Amino acid sequence: MKAHVAPSRRKTQLRQVVLDILSGREGVYYKPNQFPYLAAGVAEVLARRSGQSEDYAGSQPPDVTLEDDDKELVREVFWDLFVERVITIGANPANDQYPFFRVHSEASPRHNVPPQN
Repeated sequence: MKAHVAPSRRKTQLRQVVLDILSGREGVYYKPNQFPYLAAGVAEVLARRSGQSEDYAGSQPPDVTLEDDDKELVREVFWDLFVERVITIGANPANDQYPFFRVHSEASPRHNVPPQN
């Protein structure tokens, strides 16, 4: 039987950024209803928090990207949240497959992420 491996410090940090975006505590340029938009939002928040970028309210998205290792960790966080029933695949009936997603209607209050309408 495999021993439980605790997530890395970086993965924990990225998970919190994702939850902050999904809860609306962090605003991002793209609506986080597709995985690529969520990943772009994580890059945006990280840049803002590190002082590399200001709060962005322009008509063009900020020019920031994630490092490859962070991209993979954000993908893991996404699927972890899916397994935990925080998010579900499909944003709406017209966009009901990956990469679209939404907050699960039964998202746990411990994640502090309200279901989306």
